Amino acid sequence: MGRISIAIEKAQADEVQANAASEGVDAEIIEIKRFDGGVAIVAVVLPLLTATLPFITKMVLEQIRSKRHVVVKVDGIELRGLDADSASKILAQALEAKD
Repeated sequence: MGRISIAIEKAQADEVQANAASEGVDAEIIEIKRFDGGVAIVAVVLPLLTATLPFITKMVLEQIRSKRHVVVKVDGIELRGLDADSASKILAQALEAKD
């Protein structure tokens, strides 16, 4: 099973965790500390499965459309600055590669 990591603003972590739980998705929240020890960004780590792809895609697209900071990491490859169409295609291709 592959995993995907999505970096989001810390202020959104509780909302994302609640949404994941309501959809039955196992989301792990990991704090990413800055050099000064503060936390502004968290990583949401999710299993990359057919069942979780709709949630992952929805979360990433909401981040993009809200013009929020979002970084997606799949298999060590970091994706930034994607538009909604590109993000959808890349996530679907990542899942296909895992199958």
